[in-house]
Amino acid sequence: MLSFLAFGQLDQIGYDTTFIPQQLSSPHPCAIYVKSTVYDVIDQIFYNFVIHGRGTACWHVCHDKKNYVIKDSWTHVSCLSHEADILSKIWELKGVPQLIVAWTVQIGGSDDQTDVRHWSLSSSSDIQVHCRLLMQPVGLPLSDFKSIHELLSVLIDILDTNMALFEKFHVLHHDISVNNTMIYVADIPESEGSDDEVCSSESSNNGGSNNDGSHHSEALSNEAVENQEDKHVQWDIERWKQIWAGILHSGLLIDFDYMTNLDQTPSSVSGDCTGMIPFMSTNILLNYKKGGTAHTTSNDLESVVDILVWMCILYAGPGMLQKDKHVSNMVLKPWVTVANNLDAVNLGAIKATLKSDPSIVTNKFTPFFKPLCPIVDKLLMQLGQFSATDHRLNYRALRNILLEGFGMVEEVPNWSAAKDVYSYGLLQRVEKHKLPLYVTSARHESPRPSHQACHC
Repeated sequence: MLSFLAFGQLDQIGYDTTFIPQQLSSPHPCAIYVKSTVYDVIDQIFYNFVIHGRGTACWHVCHDKKNYVIKDSWTHVSCLSHEADILSKIWELKGVPQLIVAWTVQIGGSDDQTDVRHWSLSSSSDIQVHCRLLMQPVGLPLSDFKSIHELLSVLIDILDTNMALFEKFHVLHHDISVNNTMIYVADIPESEGSDDEVCSSESSNNGGSNNDGSHHSEALSNEAVENQEDKHVQWDIERWKQIWAGILHSGLLIDFDYMTNLDQTPSSVSGDCTGMIPFMSTNILLNYKKGGTAHTTSNDLESVVDILVWMCILYAGPGMLQKDKHVSNMVLKPWVTVANNLDAVNLGAIKATLKSDPSIVTNKFTPFFKPLCPIVDKLLMQLGQFSATDHRLNYRALRNILLEGFGMVEEVPNWSAAKDVYSYGLLQRVEKHKLPLYVTSARHESPRPSHQACHC
């Protein structure tokens, strides 16, 4: 054995020879192959800590002075090229990764698979293949938002992208979470920036108005609605102008590993395909013990509200986590301590309660986010009024509330960590190379409910 480890070929020992290390003892490669092209590594964006899973790692790379992201992961055979196929299908959609190259990693001229590296008693559906996706753009974590207005604008983008995925491409993302929501500088052609186009788009989304004039009270009501719709349009125009001017980043929805293609029958794959528990919708959580329930696009819409609640409690300001209080000592504790079916159902019940009493969470907002309390109140109450079938109605309601926040909420003046009177000045910058322990444990490392609904 020692002789084999000392003198055996690197690929036989277990090294991935498509990574070019600075030296064998280096924790990070200096370059990565995608097919026959070598990409220089700039930074490691993300890596998964788990022993059993997809082993996902994301790298910021460069080639010919262009920046890319390489996603390196182990995909179940029955889901092979699943994400790549979807990214190819939605390539024209803004706010999602643009796939450049998809490649099954080759070691010694053969596909790199788990059944080649070691013999297993597992079924064929448990066999995983080593895949690599080359994509653009390179996004930044959501926590890199610069203001409340930018955070709200990014979440509006995510709502828009999610609805376009559903209506235009018949795709459910199925894993909208704080990790999968990023920000980036969008490349927007000047031809798309006219006020008329924005107004026209908003008018078509809102639908026509009732002009029969049969009752004076109806006319006044319609006028009030139209005035409110005019405000939404103006706020959206202002939001777009700031994006176009480079003042605001755009929202980027990533990671289509768990998505559902409504045009196909989902394949059966073992393992966790339910996404990140803290951001699962109320309905999904409440039905854990009953064997799961059908996922809808409104479940994904609800996850966007959960992201905002999470940010307002866990973060003291842009890029700054609370340091003086761990998430296990916050109102978010039930969100990150789900260990079995009963815990999942209990979390669903807690989220259901928030829809009638948002103050349970809004009272815990950090000072920077206090101006958002009325907006989050409305969002959570709106979740309680969601239609079971009209997903566009649900989308429009949440979008309009976020737009109201964008147009009406005033930032905390001259806020800084050092000036924070509630002792949030002792903060830590979010680590660059790995996510906080409670984020990763909430997604993959903690014990999970025994029944796992699979939607790959």
